[in-house]
Amino acid sequence: MSKIYVETAKCIDCGACTAVCNSNALRLDTVSWSLIFDKQKCTGCKLCISACPMRALKASSNISSAAS
Repeated sequence: MSKIYVETAKCIDCGACTAVCNSNALRLDTVSWSLIFDKQKCTGCKLCISACPMRALKASSNISSAAS
């Protein structure tokens, strides 16, 4: 299964990915408005990848190469 990871340098914390995440793995912090990604909740559906306007979300089949 592919693992999703966030390229934080590209992420603009717009929340587009959170709107399509059915597992609540992606959410915006209500204080700092920064993206929070809970990898344990992620199902690997990849809906967030196509939703991201900055292409900050990626899929990797190699867990060791996935960035946090």
